[in-house]
Amino acid sequence: MANQICTKSVGELWNGEGKYTFYIPAYQRGYRWNEFQVKSLLKDLYAFVKDNKDNKDNSNKGKFYCLQPVIVKEIKDQNKIDAIRKQIGEEDIDNRKIYEVIDGQQRLTAIYLILRYMIANCFFSEEMKSCYLKSLYRLTFETREEMYGYLRRDSLITDTGNHKQTDKPNIDEYHVQNTITWTKAWITNEYSKCTNILRGNIERDILELLFQNDKSESPNAKFIWYEITDDKDPVKEFLSVNNGKIPLTESELIKALFLQKRNFQNDGKNLKQIERALEWERMENTLHRDDFWYFLTSKKVNPANRIELILRLTSGKFGPGDFERNVLFGEYYDKFENKSSNDLEEISKEEWDKVVGCFRVLEDWYLDPIKYNMIGYLVHSGKSIYDIYVDFKEYNKESGSSRKGFQDRLKEMIRETIKGLEISENGFSLNKNYKQQGEIRKVLLLLNINSLNEQLNNSKVGSASSAYKFPFDVYVNQSWDVEHIDSQTMNIGDKIKWIEDNKGCVHDLSEEENERFVTAFSEEEWDECIKIIREKIGESDDEMKDEIGNLTLLDSETNRSYGNAIFPRKQERILEEIRKGKYVPYCTQMVFYKNFDIDRKNLPRWDTECKKAYGKYVCEQLKSYLSL
Repeated sequence: MANQICTKSVGELWNGEGKYTFYIPAYQRGYRWNEFQVKSLLKDLYAFVKDNKDNKDNSNKGKFYCLQPVIVKEIKDQNKIDAIRKQIGEEDIDNRKIYEVIDGQQRLTAIYLILRYMIANCFFSEEMKSCYLKSLYRLTFETREEMYGYLRRDSLITDTGNHKQTDKPNIDEYHVQNTITWTKAWITNEYSKCTNILRGNIERDILELLFQNDKSESPNAKFIWYEITDDKDPVKEFLSVNNGKIPLTESELIKALFLQKRNFQNDGKNLKQIERALEWERMENTLHRDDFWYFLTSKKVNPANRIELILRLTSGKFGPGDFERNVLFGEYYDKFENKSSNDLEEISKEEWDKVVGCFRVLEDWYLDPIKYNMIGYLVHSGKSIYDIYVDFKEYNKESGSSRKGFQDRLKEMIRETIKGLEISENGFSLNKNYKQQGEIRKVLLLLNINSLNEQLNNSKVGSASSAYKFPFDVYVNQSWDVEHIDSQTMNIGDKIKWIEDNKGCVHDLSEEENERFVTAFSEEEWDECIKIIREKIGESDDEMKDEIGNLTLLDSETNRSYGNAIFPRKQERILEEIRKGKYVPYCTQMVFYKNFDIDRKNLPRWDTECKKAYGKYVCEQLKSYLSL
């Protein structure tokens, strides 16, 4: 039997048909919420109230403030029920549902304390206050029995001074009393902001929100209610939750919705449930492969449940407000809530087919190296994977499922990312201000992507060969620089070191030149020595220093390890890194292997002719994406 998931309003726990008692077992730590947590909850609750209070068009019907999950197991053992009855000492224990709290004690206690304060400070008659207090859900403790009575004392509300830990007989009472103090302080501060708010209104408004049960049409506050089955061991479940083995993220909660037993009514329902669970696991495992994940996202993140991306793509929850707490879960919960058995099975299958269909689209892109490269480039150039997916769906509606057609559409999207970049009249440079590193990096990334795609198109290997896929996982996990192949001008402090590091590359110095190296003690003389070395190896301060023919993509670690070294030093270092197995982008390898040495002299230099040849290659590769 599967665990059950639903939502329960706070009001249902104390104002519904069944009144609840929560049993806090010995393995739980005591209540420990701090001031920030208490005031943040109050702030969020009141903001929700204000947003819905003056709504005149009834669009707030059915809206609720979603609280974090509570994991519970109903207690049916009579011995344990008798022990709880003895602690509470009330005759109506049999009319209460009793749950062992596996996770969520902190939230339940904080809400309970806020309710107690609001009831005491609203303009109710003493009789009504007593009625409310009697209806409140109960919190009872296996090892801290005195806490039950302490939470129900009238002095709990009136004792709102500043407390020290030593003022209380145990640490739990200290934290409980502080919550009351912080609640009073927050409410007092809110009243001080607006003089037109009548005293008691804030307490009344928040209390009303927490009073509404599921039958009410007014906005209310709901816990995500995760109830484990009779055959589960609460201690093991607690350890699993707290060890991160069952992280109740939004995707885990949605998984529970999809795997509910009641979704499967026809023959073979157990098999269908198992098949769905295995398919979920396969999708999650595939998404946890970094080479798959990082062509879909440019952020260096490792969420516990990457399948959330699929759920967001499927549901369309990709807007700014959609990433707030439990919005995604709420979207799916609304689809499943209050449906008949037959309707639920149909809806569950329909929604599941959307999730699987979305994953298979991404998998198809991943298995096609050209699409993989193009989509990865778009994502790493600022295009949202959601926008790409929506475009794909719309294109399929309009044009069918033409693979080549969508590839052309991707090319149009790429063209938009470098809009305004043009080839100059000389045919080997780009008319662009290259002071913006991000824009240059985008062009160089596209250069490498397109070069790989061109190689694949011209090769005789299968179209699914992964050898031509750009490693976006490496690209994300390393920092990258736009490298000047022929070194830029140095700072004054770097000049002496530069001379010492690079003069060993020159072997045909005259006696006069050697003497100059020995006697150089001024900046002017150092500049002369630098000029001699550059002339000997063919480097010059030509006008192409900042042109595309002198720029390439290189990881920051390698680039910054040799500073402003001359080309031979860079070439030696980078080729050594390649031999050691370090990833160096394809076009950067071509540069330092001297593939653009037109006359094949293979001299240790990156001269003007090399820059022009490389620049021409860049322009040829990008021509189809640029405005001509």
